Amino acid sequence: MKRNSNGSTSLGVNLDAKAFYFVVLAFALKIALDAVQATLGFGHEALFFTQSDKFADSIKAALALRSVTEPLLTDSRVLGWPALFQDYLFNNSYLTPQFPLYQVPPLGILVFLGTAKIIVMSSPSVALSMLLAVYIAGVAMVSSLSRHGHGAVPSAPLRCAWLLCLSYPFLFMVDRGNFLSGFSTICVLTYVLTAVTGRGRLLGMALMILAINLRPNVALVTLLEFAVAARFMKAFLPLLVMAVLSTATMALAFAIAPLIDPAVSLPRFLSDYRTYEEGWVRGDAGLNWNNSLFGAVRSIRSLSGLAPAYDPNLARAIWLLGLALVLSFIGLAATRRISRPEAAFLATALCALFTPVFGQYHALMMLAPALVIVKEAQVQDTRLTGFWPSLVALIALCYIVQFAPAGSTAIALALGAFAIPFAIFEWQGRSPRTLSGLMLCASLLSMSAIGGRLTNGLAVSMLLVSSVLICMTLCWLRPDNGTRP
Repeated sequence: MKRNSNGSTSLGVNLDAKAFYFVVLAFALKIALDAVQATLGFGHEALFFTQSDKFADSIKAALALRSVTEPLLTDSRVLGWPALFQDYLFNNSYLTPQFPLYQVPPLGILVFLGTAKIIVMSSPSVALSMLLAVYIAGVAMVSSLSRHGHGAVPSAPLRCAWLLCLSYPFLFMVDRGNFLSGFSTICVLTYVLTAVTGRGRLLGMALMILAINLRPNVALVTLLEFAVAARFMKAFLPLLVMAVLSTATMALAFAIAPLIDPAVSLPRFLSDYRTYEEGWVRGDAGLNWNNSLFGAVRSIRSLSGLAPAYDPNLARAIWLLGLALVLSFIGLAATRRISRPEAAFLATALCALFTPVFGQYHALMMLAPALVIVKEAQVQDTRLTGFWPSLVALIALCYIVQFAPAGSTAIALALGAFAIPFAIFEWQGRSPRTLSGLMLCASLLSMSAIGGRLTNGLAVSMLLVSSVLICMTLCWLRPDNGTRP
């Protein structure tokens, strides 16, 4: 540990290095175990998505917008495209009623329309490269912001960039082509960092408004305002500003989009959203990469042979739990029992847990609390050493479920993942530093490759639930002294 000029303790290089290599090792273990699985004859699947779903949420979606891409149907340049993109143009499943396309917010539709325009003017490969370039520019901005507060860790921006560009959720995102999630993640990370440091607040709020218009569920992260405001009532002004401007932005995008694509309309949005809800929220579509608590419950029911996997009563119970935890968060902030790193972790984790469909690519968002914890919390270098056995145990449990997909093994995995934070907390001692280390562990594990595609959501959601409960319980046990801890 190193001392700053003001006498406070800051993090050393060792902790930052461990946090970085922690996620990298998790991904390496996943690749190695997949290779062993294939070698032993247990079957082998594509790392993330099959050929028919690669870049589906960008190129495939854009090519389905016939109001823009219809001229390509008779364009000879298409013959020079890769076979995958040709198939997306002529045999696009998004043109069928069972696959919704217009359920995304209007700003997302404008991104699709812009991508389609670029494809018409150039090619899908150029459009894909431009989307990636925009994301990389965002990574550079977030990495620069992550430098503030690190002090003695000059390599922090580089490691932040590596995690945003090489971690498991990033590769998952690129393989699927879901750049809307990448863009919203960059916006959320910027918002959290600027809210905690107090620097660049207008930039952070502006980008959060864009994030809400790409993924409305991330509005839950703005709970952070209650924890960073100098006085509790002052939190309502920035919340009101973001709410009004988010609504205005959505209305403006809804007015512009139909001018480019007449298919964009409120009835079409509602119709496609109902289709999406039926398949992805209530059905089994995307269940093997859904990190939310809703997805975990459906996975357990599905593996246990309970039909249907979606139970409306359980869903209502999860909604009530989410509401209770949100109110608990606000209460902690009102009574000044919560620190900024804890608030960043809880706000982000609540968003992950209580979004009905929180895909693996959205897990990049969990880098936000990790950055805040490393910047502001005083975590001892030795604290991360106890997380390696937990990582190995989770991967082992995940693969047991993958090889033996049954209700009993799924429940064992859920209980194991749920118990790990409690075990870490008991093992390393009940202290604020241990709590900071636990939150860092949960954030990084959420971004790591813990298990096969079938069990990602189950392990991550259970781990986050117990971490959130531990953090909130300890915060409530603190005395209300009217000052921030």
